[in-house]
Amino acid sequence: MFPVVWPLLYADIALVSAQALDDSRGVTDDARRTAFASALSINLILNAGWSWVFFNQRRLGLAAVTAAALTASSVDLTRRATAVSGKNALVLAPYPAWCAFATALSTHIWLLNRHR
Repeated sequence: MFPVVWPLLYADIALVSAQALDDSRGVTDDARRTAFASALSINLILNAGWSWVFFNQRRLGLAAVTAAALTASSVDLTRRATAVSGKNALVLAPYPAWCAFATALSTHIWLLNRHR
């Protein structure tokens, strides 16, 4: 499921984030726009970081922690996008749900393999 779901989620992140950045353009929303861009950057770093830690480094405990941080970041990103773009940004809601699933799965894999 991961190779099917992630490209759809990445497209969703890109579209919703672009809309939120456009919607927050303006003199009064510059701080909100900067905060959203920062939150998006952190989220994308955590997203790439999980893959690197889990697949490349095989550090399963750290991968579980990174996935949990990604889940929290995804919730925050969805909240920020919804605050800026309204109900249109709710299409991003599956992203934190999927990250929560990845956190549970990463944690389970780590627990099964922690003796090795």
